[in-house]
Amino acid sequence: DGDRRLALGRACVEASPALELSADGKRVRRVAPFAAPDDEALGARTLYLEPLDPDLDDHDTVRARFAPFGAVAHVSLPTAGAPRRRRGFGFVEFERREHAEAALVACDGKPAREGGAPTTILTRHEWALLRKRWNDVIHSPTVAQARRRQRNESGAPPKLGGAKVAPGAKPKSKLGGAKVAPGAKPKSKLGGAKGAPGKLGGSKISPGSAKKS
Repeated sequence: DGDRRLALGRACVEASPALELSADGKRVRRVAPFAAPDDEALGARTLYLEPLDPDLDDHDTVRARFAPFGAVAHVSLPTAGAPRRRRGFGFVEFERREHAEAALVACDGKPAREGGAPTTILTRHEWALLRKRWNDVIHSPTVAQARRRQRNESGAPPKLGGAKVAPGAKPKSKLGGAKVAPGAKPKSKLGGAKGAPGKLGGSKISPGSAKKS
């Protein structure tokens, strides 16, 4: 069984244009050194699509939709939630920048099918700038102040110590683990028993009496 897996792995490496075996046949290495993609070039040849038409609900369909404009290198359709559901947007990466530009000109603002919703298409670089501006807006002090004003106008009671307290009301205070009404004094305990005679030297002594000498 081990020999069969080894032979299968060797066959996969030999069939790959990007991998090769070392001279001793014990290591796998790249045919060409790995080069990190240029972010600007990658952003120029990658398109952002929103909203995605219901017909474009899988990677193969999206790839086939944009294949006439050039070779598609990668398709990404983000999901969220449980069960996993499409988030309504996606990315299509072309192998060449001019192919992405042709798809952008031909498909931006047009529905994927007759009667469908128009699809907005941006380059990934444009999408990243738009997302940054949006994040700056929603986290700005102006938006935070507007949210606080909305909460105050809605009359939602503020929270104090994890418990809901009505506006203007005072939270109940606790002393020694027992509930004590505001202004009242907690009951004191002496000797651990309520109203019991105090103990001194191991013998019971009634209140007001003196110990026998």
